[in-house]
Amino acid sequence: MTRWIESRIGDITLRAAGAALVVSAWYEAQLLRHIQLSGPAQASLRELGLAAILFLSTSFGLALLILGHHIGDRITLSDRWTRRFPSRPQPSRRPSDRQERG
Repeated sequence: MTRWIESRIGDITLRAAGAALVVSAWYEAQLLRHIQLSGPAQASLRELGLAAILFLSTSFGLALLILGHHIGDRITLSDRWTRRFPSRPQPSRRPSDRQERG
């Protein structure tokens, strides 16, 4: 059995949610524009919060709208982009090093 997100209904649901977020971002942008034109030139905490919500709505909305059910796909990275951890340094067996640390 497939997960609901991989079904056609799940794909349409995710894309519709993305479209709803983009539409809400348009309304948020209009509200922010209205607030900015009617008030002082300095941004208040309310305006900054609204701008952050606008950014997140646009970003997540476009990601869901474009990718749909592929939003959770696993990808493989080439060796060039993976992190290589250096080997752990081995503890010294020389007695002089042990005495300096102790």
